[in-house]
Amino acid sequence: MESIDFINRVKQQVIIAILADDDLGERLVLKGGNLLQFAYELTARASTDVDISVDGEFEDFEWLKAKVEKALSDSLAEIGLVVFDYQFCEKPARISDDLKSFWGGYQCEFKLIDPQAFEDANGNLDTMRRKAHHLEGDAGSTKFKVDFSRHEFCEAKETFEIGGYSIYGYSPRMFVAEKIRAICQQMPEYSAIVHRKRSSASRARDFVDIHVICNHYGIAFEDTELHEILKKTFAIKKVPLEWIGRIKDTKEHHEPDFASVVATVSVGFDLQEFDYYFSWLCDQCEKLEPLWRE
Repeated sequence: MESIDFINRVKQQVIIAILADDDLGERLVLKGGNLLQFAYELTARASTDVDISVDGEFEDFEWLKAKVEKALSDSLAEIGLVVFDYQFCEKPARISDDLKSFWGGYQCEFKLIDPQAFEDANGNLDTMRRKAHHLEGDAGSTKFKVDFSRHEFCEAKETFEIGGYSIYGYSPRMFVAEKIRAICQQMPEYSAIVHRKRSSASRARDFVDIHVICNHYGIAFEDTELHEILKKTFAIKKVPLEWIGRIKDTKEHHEPDFASVVATVSVGFDLQEFDYYFSWLCDQCEKLEPLWRE
């Protein structure tokens, strides 16, 4: 199991490799927990996976797969690591024609090994897997993951400097809007829209993240700029705005996930009970009702 410093170094190199790439960077925007950590420099919670939004989609899948692999290999070699067991696939693997214009993405997985261990393994994949670096606090997992979400609203993106490189990331308002949408996307009705067969996810962490960002940046739910971003963020994924008014009915669905937030919250962060974040967001969302009453 690796140190937090090691994991952070790897994540930063992964972000730079992909989002600062000349051929990829204009279409890609950092989001999620690593946006909080590396762009906003807030450390409310740890996030191992790197989450990226795609403006539209890439037409040539094989080109993208090879491009990301080379970018990762070159960047991680700079800190003395070898990429292996690289996989890059579309998610979901099969997508119906009615979803292609707004749904889906890509998932990248890979493992890391030290150069000497890679050389000693002499191409033996089982040996390499045994010698692979592990993730901190991830039950011994050796897989590093990068998730790409296609067809996202990216117009309000901002430029951030990470490790001396300029990359695009979600603006704080974009972050809040997408987190609210993500909560709504777990409602049963959305499963029918995207033909989702699995159970919807519990997203207690989103309630915490929204509170942290709104407080830090002074984002008010009466803000007209936030309203415009919400409209576009919801529309691009075909999520009805009126579902925001039903978040108040979802507490039982999301609360069980709060244990995972407790487990990953950063040292020193003053975490409240889930009810605090849930009630706060529900109160704020009441201010958004004019958006779906227009």
